[in-house]
Amino acid sequence: MCSRCCKAGFFVPLTLEDFEQWFSSGRYDLVVSAVELYGFEALKVGASSVYVVPKNRLGSCMYLSPDGRCTIHHQKPLVCRLFPLSYDLEEDVPTIHPWAKRNCPGLRSSSKFSDEEVEAARRVALALKHMDSTLPRIRAMREEAYRRLCSTAVEALAIRQRLSYTLCL
Repeated sequence: MCSRCCKAGFFVPLTLEDFEQWFSSGRYDLVVSAVELYGFEALKVGASSVYVVPKNRLGSCMYLSPDGRCTIHHQKPLVCRLFPLSYDLEEDVPTIHPWAKRNCPGLRSSSKFSDEEVEAARRVALALKHMDSTLPRIRAMREEAYRRLCSTAVEALAIRQRLSYTLCL
């Protein structure tokens, strides 16, 4: 895995499915770290706003380690798991991301994708097309994840303070 795509500065859109996976597995940190974008990036997927993976100051994915490994590999967003595969809803066909055609060393013209991968790419394209209808659910999930993270942090601090107090006696 070369991780060039992770360093390319893309805005990686997130779907309700990504948020639900993270929330149900207790990865509230991932849920609240998503960045909401408005304007051109959202309009490109046909939405008023879209949530994306955060980037670091260099424009790389926030979850890319210095040695080029994905720190959330087992819970990475569906778009990342499927890349370079995407889906053209107008033509109703799977496609290869244009950037990948020019820059992905592992991509071959003979690359084959399973029916499951093609269906997942179609699901992502549809989810992004209908993003506006899922925004209220995503926002509610983010609020609850933030509440749970804060609650956990307060509990951790209280336990730490009790332990410190006990140790100081």
